[in-house]
Amino acid sequence: MSDDEYNGWTNWETWNVNVWLSNEEECWKNALAASLLPDLQATERLKYLTLHHTRAVTGDGVTMSKVNWSEILEGLRDA
Repeated sequence: MSDDEYNGWTNWETWNVNVWLSNEEECWKNALAASLLPDLQATERLKYLTLHHTRAVTGDGVTMSKVNWSEILEGLRDA
């Protein structure tokens, strides 16, 4: 585990965005629906959902540039 990994995720930012996406039922359902799209479209949809619900930074101050979107997508597909 590298110094950047957090709770089994690539980094704290990725973990935090996943928490935000799964925190509210409507957002979670939208994220699960997005995960059914092809990878590039799914990733773009997840970014949109996150920005829509958090306004570019989560309530915890995460900026989106450090988020591993592929890992979030993989987690949604495994759900």
